[in-house]
Amino acid sequence: MPYSAADVRARETLARILICGLPKAGKTTCAVLTAPKPVFVFNSDGRGALDPVMLLGGDFSAEDITDYGSYTRAHLWLKTNMSKFFDPAKGIRGTVVFDNISTFSGQVQEELKKDYKDGRQLFPELGARMTRVIRDLIALPLHLVVLGHLKNGEKLTGESTKFLSVPGSGGIAISALVQDFIGLEVSLDPNTNEVKREFLLAPDGAWQAAAVRSIKTKIKRMPADVSAFLELVRAGRVQSPAEVEAAAEEQAVEEEAAEEESAEAAAEEESAAEEETALEHQEHGDQADVPAQPEAAASAVVSKPAPRTPVRAPVRAPVRGNTRPAAQRPAANGRSR
Repeated sequence: MPYSAADVRARETLARILICGLPKAGKTTCAVLTAPKPVFVFNSDGRGALDPVMLLGGDFSAEDITDYGSYTRAHLWLKTNMSKFFDPAKGIRGTVVFDNISTFSGQVQEELKKDYKDGRQLFPELGARMTRVIRDLIALPLHLVVLGHLKNGEKLTGESTKFLSVPGSGGIAISALVQDFIGLEVSLDPNTNEVKREFLLAPDGAWQAAAVRSIKTKIKRMPADVSAFLELVRAGRVQSPAEVEAAAEEQAVEEEAAEEESAEAAAEEESAAEEETALEHQEHGDQADVPAQPEAAASAVVSKPAPRTPVRAPVRAPVRGNTRPAAQRPAANGRSR
């Protein structure tokens, strides 16, 4: 069923984010600590990968995955226990963090090598499985944050387009499926000597991935905070008074055009009905002279009554006698008298 821009604006904002950065840049800590709670983590980086989050006071549920089968089991557990992470009655909508898609794709590639010796078969299957994973996660009623690395040899420095590090064509498919492709940059604040992490939302200096489409404001950088990014998205979905007025004027113009169109259609229908009635009258008028259908003609043609002529008394014709002169009478028995 079709939907309108108002329907889209009324929907609840869901994160569909891909965050890429250099290894050990703090992607996991940033995502798990700042995403809406509760958080479930698909962890492919091995035991100990979530220790920094725990040391910083982060709270989460997690499952270690090492191949496609372990991912499938973890996904099934999450769906079965969805009430722990999603409860609309209580206003609870948690987050799934997939950490990390680049590492996981390498694990699945090694797994597929056992069955696919030819790369022409292996890489299409790998791309299909990676795409299926992202589609599975997007289908969940939770926020989604996918973490990944950049391709080998690429850095955040240098004026080049950044691509997700996934073998084959899977990286392009994953980048296309998510709503926002964000870069994570780590720097040292010269004033405080503290580590500063920022989300790169638009082409700015070294970051050339222009793939953030959930916000309409021209913001290039912001603190690396998933919940703050969502608030920015929600703020952009709220119309300003000028936008509300413009939308109302546009709606009024559309309604006026619809009324004019409806009036024109009604006039056309009325005209067509009049023409049809005239044709019917003409047909019935032609049949009025036919004696076999006097009632139809009389009912179809309505005319003024003819003036009544005065009724005169009948004039009686003179009675003629039967008598003839005798000379002209026939004689009896054929003889004349």
